[in-house]
Amino acid sequence: RRGLSAMFADTRAAPTGIIDIRRAMPEADIHTGSMPTHIPAGVSRLVVSPGLPLETPLIQKAQQQGVEVLSDIDLFVEECTQPLLAVTGSNGKSTVTSMLAAILDAAGRKVGAGGNLGPAALDLLELDADVYLLELSSFQLERSRKLPATAAVILNIATDHLDHHVTAKRYAAAKARIYRACHTAVVNRDAPAAMALVPSGAPQLSFGLDPPDAGQWGIRAVDTREFIARGVDCVVAVNQLPLIGRHNLANALAACAMASALDVPGAAMRRGLMAFHGLPHRMQTVPTADGISWID
Repeated sequence: RRGLSAMFADTRAAPTGIIDIRRAMPEADIHTGSMPTHIPAGVSRLVVSPGLPLETPLIQKAQQQGVEVLSDIDLFVEECTQPLLAVTGSNGKSTVTSMLAAILDAAGRKVGAGGNLGPAALDLLELDADVYLLELSSFQLERSRKLPATAAVILNIATDHLDHHVTAKRYAAAKARIYRACHTAVVNRDAPAAMALVPSGAPQLSFGLDPPDAGQWGIRAVDTREFIARGVDCVVAVNQLPLIGRHNLANALAACAMASALDVPGAAMRRGLMAFHGLPHRMQTVPTADGISWID
């Protein structure tokens, strides 16, 4: 789309998308079946798929020779001119990303949401959005440079993907990269392991299932009802939310905290949360029968 030339390499003999590549760039050199053993002449940047281990000899040679190694997220950041929100975590990131998209839509924002969920990040640039929302995996983050997000969040940290990252420390370090250049680090008060990954001195905005301090997000009880609240300001009653489960309250709080970094009004947050009925197979309430509530 930008008129750049490129070469392609894939360990698979018949990689997905090869027909599209040949249609878009008929003159492009495509190496399949293995990785090249050296950096071809004239190559100044190596864009690495999240599925390719950083220990791959070609990547290591590129780093030794001073060839820039980057990700599709880095290419996205180079082109992105609108505010960016970034979400990661071991659990809940797809739900929070979708909740946040619903809130921003209710606020009248044109949202481009994707990354690890939905469209690839680079495809979002064609949407001419007012705000971009990326769900990011540890695979994407570990090979990306600084991400200048308006707000970023690590929802939680649990031991995961050790077949790739080898150690829990390396996995957490990959997640922590989401905070390296963000303007506001949104943190989960109920997830100390994730809170510990925030860089020293970074501006923070917190959420948790306890009553919040001024300016922070939490659950506040008023008479006999619970509310999602920022400080003493109640945004929406818990019993008005379509989703069930305390973990989904935490997801809703995270989405509100991220939206507040863009000064989204409480009324839009309420409309967005009440309109969001969950993702398929993730605690989604389906029609009741004979007085029984069924949860997918």
